[in-house]
Amino acid sequence: WQIEVISGLVEAKLSALGAMSNIECQSAVVMDQGGGSLELFDIKTQQGISLPYGVLSLMAMPKTTPHQAMKIIRDALD
Repeated sequence: WQIEVISGLVEAKLSALGAMSNIECQSAVVMDQGGGSLELFDIKTQQGISLPYGVLSLMAMPKTTPHQAMKIIRDALD
Protein backbone atom coordinates (compact mmCIF):
# COMPACT_ATOMS: atom_id res chain seq x y z
CA TRP A 1 0.00 0.00 0.00
CA GLN A 2 1.26 3.43 -0.87
CA ILE A 3 -0.17 6.33 1.11
CA GLU A 4 -0.24 9.78 -0.44
CA VAL A 5 -1.19 12.96 1.40
CA ILE A 6 -3.33 15.14 -0.86
CA SER A 7 -4.27 18.79 -0.64
CA GLY A 8 -7.73 19.99 0.29
CA LEU A 9 -8.36 21.06 -3.31
CA VAL A 10 -7.45 17.62 -4.65
CA GLU A 11 -9.73 16.10 -2.00
CA ALA A 12 -12.54 18.42 -3.11
CA LYS A 13 -12.13 17.40 -6.76
CA LEU A 14 -11.93 13.68 -6.02
CA SER A 15 -14.99 13.87 -3.76
CA ALA A 16 -16.94 15.70 -6.47
CA LEU A 17 -15.90 13.23 -9.17
CA GLY A 18 -16.98 10.32 -6.97
CA ALA A 19 -20.29 11.92 -6.05
CA MET A 20 -21.10 12.82 -9.64
CA SER A 21 -19.83 9.61 -11.28
CA ASN A 22 -23.34 8.20 -11.87
CA ILE A 23 -25.25 11.46 -12.22
CA GLU A 24 -25.86 13.25 -15.51
CA CYS A 25 -25.39 16.87 -14.49
CA GLN A 26 -23.47 19.71 -16.08
CA SER A 27 -23.67 22.17 -13.19
CA ALA A 28 -23.47 21.41 -9.49
CA VAL A 29 -21.49 22.22 -6.37
CA VAL A 30 -20.48 19.20 -4.35
CA MET A 31 -19.79 19.55 -0.63
CA ASP A 32 -17.68 17.17 1.44
CA GLN A 33 -17.67 18.00 5.13
CA GLY A 34 -15.49 15.94 7.39
CA GLY A 35 -14.32 16.40 10.93
CA GLY A 36 -11.63 18.96 10.25
CA SER A 37 -12.46 20.55 6.91
CA LEU A 38 -15.12 21.46 4.39
CA GLU A 39 -14.43 21.02 0.68
CA LEU A 40 -16.57 22.56 -2.05
CA PHE A 41 -16.12 21.83 -5.75
CA ASP A 42 -17.95 23.43 -8.68
CA ILE A 43 -18.42 20.82 -11.41
CA LYS A 44 -19.00 23.40 -14.15
CA THR A 45 -15.99 25.64 -13.50
CA GLN A 46 -13.74 22.85 -12.13
CA GLN A 47 -12.81 25.11 -9.21
CA GLY A 48 -12.76 24.11 -5.59
CA ILE A 49 -12.01 25.40 -2.14
CA SER A 50 -11.03 23.78 1.11
CA LEU A 51 -11.98 25.49 4.36
CA PRO A 52 -10.93 24.56 7.92
CA TYR A 53 -14.57 24.19 9.00
CA GLY A 54 -15.31 20.54 9.54
CA VAL A 55 -17.91 19.40 12.05
CA LEU A 56 -15.39 18.90 14.85
CA SER A 57 -13.62 22.17 14.06
CA LEU A 58 -16.88 24.11 14.28
CA MET A 59 -17.97 22.33 17.47
CA ALA A 60 -14.61 23.17 19.09
CA MET A 61 -15.29 26.89 18.70
CA PRO A 62 -16.69 28.37 21.91
CA LYS A 63 -20.49 28.57 22.00
CA THR A 64 -20.95 27.92 18.26
CA THR A 65 -24.58 27.32 17.33
CA PRO A 66 -25.63 25.89 13.94
CA HIS A 67 -26.68 29.41 12.89
CA GLN A 68 -23.26 30.82 13.84
CA ALA A 69 -21.53 27.95 12.01
CA MET A 70 -23.44 28.80 8.81
CA LYS A 71 -22.41 32.45 9.18
CA ILE A 72 -18.75 31.51 9.65
CA ILE A 73 -18.83 29.44 6.44
CA ARG A 74 -20.72 32.09 4.46
CA ASP A 75 -18.26 34.79 5.57
CA ALA A 76 -15.33 32.60 4.50
CA LEU A 77 -16.86 32.20 1.02
CA ASP A 78 -17.39 35.95 0.49
